[in-house]
Amino acid sequence: MVEVFKDIIGYEGLYQVSNLGRVKSLERTRVGKDGCTCVVKEKILKSKKRRDGYYQIHLNKDSKVRTFYLHRLVALAFIPNPLGLPEVNHKNEDKSDCSVSNLEWCDRKANCNHGTRNKRIAESHKKSIYCPELDRTFNSIVEAAKVLGCADSTIVNHLSGRIKSVCKKKYHLQYANEVAV
Repeated sequence: MVEVFKDIIGYEGLYQVSNLGRVKSLERTRVGKDGCTCVVKEKILKSKKRRDGYYQIHLNKDSKVRTFYLHRLVALAFIPNPLGLPEVNHKNEDKSDCSVSNLEWCDRKANCNHGTRNKRIAESHKKSIYCPELDRTFNSIVEAAKVLGCADSTIVNHLSGRIKSVCKKKYHLQYANEVAV
Protein backbone atom coordinates (compact mmCIF):
# COMPACT_ATOMS: atom_id res chain seq x y z
CA MET A 1 0.00 0.00 0.00
CA VAL A 2 1.29 3.46 -0.88
CA GLU A 3 1.66 5.75 2.13
CA VAL A 4 -0.43 8.92 1.90
CA PHE A 5 -0.22 11.75 4.45
CA LYS A 6 -3.04 14.17 5.30
CA ASP A 7 -3.14 17.19 7.61
CA ILE A 8 -4.33 16.58 11.16
CA ILE A 9 -7.41 18.70 11.82
CA GLY A 10 -6.48 21.63 14.03
CA TYR A 11 -2.77 21.10 13.34
CA GLU A 12 -2.66 21.99 9.64
CA GLY A 13 0.87 22.96 8.56
CA LEU A 14 2.34 21.39 11.69
CA TYR A 15 1.53 17.66 11.63
CA GLN A 16 0.22 15.04 9.23
CA VAL A 17 -1.02 11.47 9.70
CA SER A 18 -0.68 8.66 7.16
CA ASN A 19 -3.01 5.90 6.04
CA LEU A 20 -0.46 3.44 7.51
CA GLY A 21 -0.74 4.94 10.99
CA ARG A 22 2.35 7.13 11.16
CA VAL A 23 2.52 10.81 12.19
CA LYS A 24 5.08 13.32 10.99
CA SER A 25 5.86 16.87 11.98
CA LEU A 26 6.28 19.18 9.01
CA GLU A 27 9.29 21.39 8.33
CA ARG A 28 8.70 24.89 9.66
CA THR A 29 10.43 27.93 11.05
CA ARG A 30 10.00 28.48 14.75
CA VAL A 31 10.57 31.71 16.63
CA GLY A 32 11.85 31.29 20.18
CA LYS A 33 11.03 33.44 23.21
CA ASP A 34 14.29 35.31 22.71
CA GLY A 35 13.29 36.19 19.12
CA CYS A 36 15.75 33.78 17.48
CA THR A 37 14.44 31.67 14.62
CA CYS A 38 15.29 28.09 13.85
CA VAL A 39 14.20 25.59 11.25
CA VAL A 40 12.46 22.48 12.56
CA LYS A 41 13.01 19.69 10.04
CA GLU A 42 10.32 17.24 8.95
CA LYS A 43 10.44 13.96 10.86
CA ILE A 44 8.36 10.89 11.67
CA LEU A 45 7.26 10.97 15.30
CA LYS A 46 7.36 8.01 17.64
CA SER A 47 4.06 6.91 19.11
CA LYS A 48 3.93 5.53 22.63
CA LYS A 49 2.20 2.30 23.58
CA ARG A 50 -0.13 2.67 26.56
CA ARG A 51 -0.67 -0.04 29.18
CA ASP A 52 -4.00 -0.88 27.55
CA GLY A 53 -2.28 -1.57 24.21
CA TYR A 54 -3.42 1.53 22.33
CA TYR A 55 -0.88 3.89 20.78
CA GLN A 56 -0.86 7.59 21.52
CA ILE A 57 1.01 10.57 20.15
CA HIS A 58 1.78 14.00 21.63
CA LEU A 59 1.24 17.06 19.44
CA ASN A 60 2.39 20.58 20.32
CA LYS A 61 0.70 23.78 19.16
CA ASP A 62 1.15 27.24 20.66
CA SER A 63 3.24 25.74 23.51
CA LYS A 64 0.36 23.44 24.48
CA VAL A 65 0.84 19.68 24.28
CA ARG A 66 -2.18 17.44 23.64
CA THR A 67 -2.27 13.66 23.55
CA PHE A 68 -4.21 11.77 20.85
CA TYR A 69 -4.94 8.14 20.14
CA LEU A 70 -3.21 7.21 16.89
CA HIS A 71 -6.10 5.13 15.54
CA ARG A 72 -8.51 8.07 15.99
CA LEU A 73 -6.22 10.44 14.08
CA VAL A 74 -6.08 7.98 11.17
CA ALA A 75 -9.87 7.50 11.18
CA LEU A 76 -10.57 11.23 11.37
CA ALA A 77 -8.28 11.92 8.41
CA PHE A 78 -9.17 9.00 6.13
CA ILE A 79 -12.54 7.43 7.00
CA PRO A 80 -15.80 9.30 6.37
CA ASN A 81 -18.19 9.25 9.34
CA PRO A 82 -21.55 10.46 7.98
CA LEU A 83 -23.49 8.90 10.87
CA GLY A 84 -21.32 10.61 13.49
CA LEU A 85 -20.37 7.35 15.18
CA PRO A 86 -18.25 7.98 18.30
CA GLU A 87 -15.73 5.12 18.40
CA VAL A 88 -13.07 3.58 16.17
CA ASN A 89 -12.82 -0.21 16.02
CA HIS A 90 -9.75 -2.25 15.10
CA LYS A 91 -11.22 -4.87 12.76
CA ASN A 92 -8.50 -7.47 13.43
CA GLU A 93 -8.43 -6.70 17.20
CA ASP A 94 -4.73 -5.74 16.95
CA LYS A 95 -4.41 -2.34 18.67
CA SER A 96 -0.94 -1.84 17.19
CA ASP A 97 -2.31 -2.00 13.63
CA CYS A 98 -3.50 1.57 13.05
CA SER A 99 -3.61 1.36 9.26
CA VAL A 100 -6.75 2.73 7.66
CA SER A 101 -7.67 -0.69 6.23
CA ASN A 102 -7.96 -2.07 9.80
CA LEU A 103 -10.17 0.70 11.19
CA GLU A 104 -13.88 1.49 11.09
CA TRP A 105 -16.27 3.88 12.83
CA CYS A 106 -18.78 2.24 15.17
CA ASP A 107 -20.90 2.80 18.26
CA ARG A 108 -20.01 1.59 21.77
CA LYS A 109 -22.13 -1.57 21.60
CA ALA A 110 -20.64 -2.71 18.28
CA ASN A 111 -17.11 -2.01 19.53
CA CYS A 112 -17.65 -4.06 22.71
CA ASN A 113 -19.28 -6.95 20.86
CA HIS A 114 -16.71 -7.08 18.05
CA GLY A 115 -14.60 -10.18 17.57
CA THR A 116 -13.54 -12.39 20.45
CA ARG A 117 -13.50 -9.75 23.24
CA ASN A 118 -16.58 -11.05 25.08
CA LYS A 119 -15.46 -14.66 24.75
CA ARG A 120 -12.00 -13.82 26.11
CA ILE A 121 -13.49 -11.93 29.06
CA ALA A 122 -15.90 -14.77 29.84
CA GLU A 123 -13.07 -17.33 29.70
CA SER A 124 -10.86 -15.24 32.00
CA HIS A 125 -13.72 -14.96 34.52
CA LYS A 126 -14.00 -18.78 34.65
CA LYS A 127 -10.38 -19.37 35.67
CA SER A 128 -9.59 -20.47 39.22
CA ILE A 129 -8.11 -17.80 41.49
CA TYR A 130 -5.76 -18.53 44.40
CA CYS A 131 -5.45 -16.33 47.51
CA PRO A 132 -2.31 -17.19 49.55
CA GLU A 133 -3.39 -15.13 52.58
CA LEU A 134 -6.49 -17.33 52.95
CA ASP A 135 -4.85 -20.41 51.41
CA ARG A 136 -7.98 -20.76 49.33
CA THR A 137 -8.76 -21.33 45.67
CA PHE A 138 -11.88 -19.75 44.18
CA ASN A 139 -13.57 -21.27 41.12
CA SER A 140 -13.93 -17.92 39.36
CA ILE A 141 -13.37 -14.18 39.57
CA VAL A 142 -17.06 -13.78 40.41
CA GLU A 143 -16.81 -16.17 43.38
CA ALA A 144 -13.63 -14.49 44.65
CA ALA A 145 -15.24 -11.06 44.41
CA LYS A 146 -18.32 -12.22 46.29
CA VAL A 147 -16.34 -13.84 49.13
CA LEU A 148 -13.79 -11.01 49.42
CA GLY A 149 -16.44 -8.31 49.17
CA CYS A 150 -15.11 -6.37 46.20
CA ALA A 151 -16.02 -5.78 42.57
CA ASP A 152 -15.13 -8.22 39.76
CA SER A 153 -13.32 -5.35 38.02
CA THR A 154 -11.08 -4.85 41.08
CA ILE A 155 -9.92 -8.45 40.87
CA VAL A 156 -9.41 -8.21 37.09
CA ASN A 157 -7.36 -5.03 37.58
CA HIS A 158 -5.27 -6.74 40.25
CA LEU A 159 -4.64 -9.87 38.17
CA SER A 160 -3.59 -7.74 35.19
CA GLY A 161 -1.17 -5.74 37.35
CA ARG A 162 -3.02 -2.41 37.32
CA ILE A 163 -3.44 -2.45 41.12
CA LYS A 164 -1.23 -4.15 43.72
CA SER A 165 -3.82 -5.75 46.00
CA VAL A 166 -7.54 -6.06 46.66
CA CYS A 167 -9.80 -5.34 49.62
CA LYS A 168 -7.81 -2.58 51.35
CA LYS A 169 -4.41 -4.17 50.64
CA LYS A 170 -5.20 -7.43 52.43
CA TYR A 171 -5.15 -9.91 49.57
CA HIS A 172 -2.82 -10.73 46.71
CA LEU A 173 -4.44 -12.98 44.13
CA GLN A 174 -3.14 -14.99 41.22
CA TYR A 175 -4.49 -17.45 38.73
CA ALA A 176 -4.44 -20.93 40.29
CA ASN A 177 -2.51 -22.43 37.36
CA GLU A 178 0.32 -19.91 38.02
CA VAL A 179 0.84 -20.90 41.66
CA ALA A 180 4.43 -22.00 42.34
CA VAL A 181 4.59 -25.46 43.86
